[in-house]
Amino acid sequence: MIEAPSLEQNVCQKGKEERIEELLQTKVFIDPFHTEYSDPPFIKHDAFKPSDILGCDASSWCDVLKNLSPRLPVQLHCEPFNIVDGPKPDSQPLFRNTVNFLKGIPEVEELLKDNLTSGEPSRARIKIRLATSGKFIHRNRFKRRQIIMCLSGQSTWLFLSSYGGASDVLLNRAANKNWCGFRSGSYSSMLSVEEMEKIAANLPEGVVGKVVTFKAGDLMEFDGRWWHATSYSDPVLSLFFTPGEDMEAAVKQHKERHSQPKHKAFQICKISMAKTAKLANTWQKDEKGNDITYGQDEGFYTLNKQTCEHEDEDC
Repeated sequence: MIEAPSLEQNVCQKGKEERIEELLQTKVFIDPFHTEYSDPPFIKHDAFKPSDILGCDASSWCDVLKNLSPRLPVQLHCEPFNIVDGPKPDSQPLFRNTVNFLKGIPEVEELLKDNLTSGEPSRARIKIRLATSGKFIHRNRFKRRQIIMCLSGQSTWLFLSSYGGASDVLLNRAANKNWCGFRSGSYSSMLSVEEMEKIAANLPEGVVGKVVTFKAGDLMEFDGRWWHATSYSDPVLSLFFTPGEDMEAAVKQHKERHSQPKHKAFQICKISMAKTAKLANTWQKDEKGNDITYGQDEGFYTLNKQTCEHEDEDC
């Protein structure tokens, strides 16, 4: 495990509490990956019915995902789609249901804009995750505002602010090239609820902490640069909705990360529309849109006589 370039190097080695206090007072600890303030997580309980998003009971999705992967956790990554196309009848049903619901939540309205600042269409990606246990405390390197919807099960979340850097020192921030973010050298595995509550109750000045119960039908929005951890022991199905410029960066980082040796051979399934789903009404057209008919012998096709450009009338 390689220590991330923390600015502790500029501070004399004292006890952790003394160093945190000194950093807060002198403001010399400037986190190169999180220099600005970001809002605390927004939580909305009992915000939706999972079946309205999934089109069926969440247990059906859990059964399918369990049978696709030899072990859990497993994640389903959807292709990014334009947010403006979400409500259209021919959009992906899961994407359409999610966008239609989120557009009715004022607190996340900013993330549902149709266009980026450049004027290009704003896209969003859906990821669905099924897991049987919580995840160690970690945070992203770069800005990652996203919306998470709990579709089944219940979990406990711990959030710690990371702007200012004091929580990075407290948690002994660490990283290596295989990660898109940071982990804690002090807490490398799933925290119990009791450990979460103890950490949140003993934070240094300047660090905001929050412990939240998150159950099916709940929604949250937060910046992934906040330290976050989950704790649970029964299966939880979650939907992650990442929009806009943060999503574009996330997709790029995802591809880079999965090109590394330790991340290869993770993909186990690819779901695509069958050709007949999209081409059923156009199979009698060639690439130029001309009508075609099939020959009598080898199954070859020729241009229909009405559009044939050959001089031979019997072609």
